[in-house]
Amino acid sequence: EGLTKSEVSQISEAFTRYAGNEMEIDILDLGKALRWLGINMPFEMQSVLASKVDLDGSGKISERELRKMVRMTREEDYRCMLKAFQQQDAGHSGVVTAEQALAAWQAVEHERCVQGSKLLKGTTTTFEDELQGTDGLDLDAFLATGLEYLKKTRHQSTESGVSEKEQAHLRAMFERFDEDDSGSISFTELANLIREMFPVLDEESRPKLHAMMREVDRNSHGSLDFQDFTLIIRQFLDLQGEVEQRREAKAIAASGFAASEVQDFRELFHANDEDQDEELTWNEIRRLMSSVVRLGSSEVTALHRAFQVAKGINPDVAEAQRRKTTMSMSSNPESWNTPGGSLNFPEFLLLMRNLVDSNFGNMSSHLGSKARTSNG
Repeated sequence: EGLTKSEVSQISEAFTRYAGNEMEIDILDLGKALRWLGINMPFEMQSVLASKVDLDGSGKISERELRKMVRMTREEDYRCMLKAFQQQDAGHSGVVTAEQALAAWQAVEHERCVQGSKLLKGTTTTFEDELQGTDGLDLDAFLATGLEYLKKTRHQSTESGVSEKEQAHLRAMFERFDEDDSGSISFTELANLIREMFPVLDEESRPKLHAMMREVDRNSHGSLDFQDFTLIIRQFLDLQGEVEQRREAKAIAASGFAASEVQDFRELFHANDEDQDEELTWNEIRRLMSSVVRLGSSEVTALHRAFQVAKGINPDVAEAQRRKTTMSMSSNPESWNTPGGSLNFPEFLLLMRNLVDSNFGNMSSHLGSKARTSNG
């Protein structure tokens, strides 16, 4: 399957760690296993890959399917590096300078960080160390250096399941909140930091988070040192995965779409998520729909109202507030800056349910099976 014996052994260890005596793991334990392997990816990207390897549609992943997922991430690493190299090799000479190689890697790291762990955003790369003493690299050397570097960083995990690179970023965040340099932060400071990192948390999860904090704090007398801090962040990421899974399951049930339709819409969602931030902005939604149906001014207005409904915004209240705020604002929907102006995948599913049910712009004739209602 394109994996070394060492990688297969590590995957087996990760699978056993979370599957126990079971033959498969669910989507939440899948995320934990991937993170234990040093592979961080958003819940949505994880769901896309899982659906591609879960050929029996069980909703769970076997050890063999986990190996396939890991191999697919390696292929995506390769694709990303090839694209970055070619962008720097404008003359098609097949060789880039060390400076160009570093610029190419920064592009790789940006894309893979955005698609991977949000904890990695804003961190710096040490890929430059790999280029010491090198004047230039051809494509094979660049790929080999990059793959080795990714392998090295992914396998450098701490006992808390946080890689050295993530740990360095968490250390910087911890120190920013540790204003008195005491080596610890209070629960109040931790709460502020968590709100900054993860602004969305449902009511069902708050008791679990409080229980986590009590458990972590049982020997820390009201404050957390860095080890406590990394532990609770690791647990909180797992908790956030539960929140995202519940939100998506509710949206799927409410939409009434069949599993195959959900997968089709998931692929459509990701194909139009230009910045890979797991959300579609109003402009991205408008561009997507303009490729399916003709959008005149009345269609744009109707689409914008449906967008707001999917976001949980009352269009009439929003319009009244807009008029009250400013009378000079353009009435052209293309110029609107929607409050909370982006949809995650569950919200996107609800938007598509609305548009399919109303046969927006006669879209059923364009989307085929995806536009057929599943509610009967």
